Amino acid sequence: MSPGSFSRFEKLTACIDDRAFVAPSCVTSQAADRLNFLVRAVASCWRNGAAGVLLIFACGLHGLATPAAAEDLMRELQARAIAEDRAAWGHWGLDPKKYTGWKSHSNRLIPIYTFGISLTGVAGEHSPYRSDEELKRLYGRVPERTLNPQADYFDQTDVYKLQQAAIAAGKKYVVLMVFDGMDWQTTWAAATYRNGKVAYREGRGGGNYFQDYRGATTDFGYFVTSPYSGSFVVDANKQTAVAPKGVVLGGYDW
Repeated sequence: MSPGSFSRFEKLTACIDDRAFVAPSCVTSQAADRLNFLVRAVASCWRNGAAGVLLIFACGLHGLATPAAAEDLMRELQARAIAEDRAAWGHWGLDPKKYTGWKSHSNRLIPIYTFGISLTGVAGEHSPYRSDEELKRLYGRVPERTLNPQADYFDQTDVYKLQQAAIAAGKKYVVLMVFDGMDWQTTWAAATYRNGKVAYREGRGGGNYFQDYRGATTDFGYFVTSPYSGSFVVDANKQTAVAPKGVVLGGYDW
């Protein structure tokens, strides 16, 4: 499924300045507000001459908003749905009577925004998902329907490689921001709310400060967060973690 696809997700219809738009049920402008603020703070350091790298990615797919400004309709709708665990306009999971039926992570691609460094070294032709050997290194095998010769996305372990590359390039500061609940659909919903219209349907888009900032070299992409397996048997004395038989193993079915 492409990051911009909405066919498998419950949606709500809201109205901004009498213009209707559709957004997924995990809408939260609060997370976008926090991220905008932090990116502005880091950007001010760059303007003052501090050489560095900023990497931003989302982890998790269910952003929980809290009650706040009365004029923020999206926040109010979600806060009420969370408090009552039910919403007439949508639900997160299979049960329409339960708003938060899913509270764990899915296997959806996670967006990443970089400032001060590009993704060229890990994405596209360098993606581990284009290589049998790299998949064996990640998963101990080549997971079913995971090898993709056209993969532009990369792996979550490559975020570590990006930080290593930044240090090797002589960057003085490396800042990593991980935002729970800021997946592509939620970012798109927040941008749509800010723009007052549906301004894009795929890619990086714009409307939030972290999407629009161009004061440094910047890039955008997606990565896979699938674990090695669903669970492990950990032995602290031997310092090992082994996947038991019968457990669901990791992989990304593109």
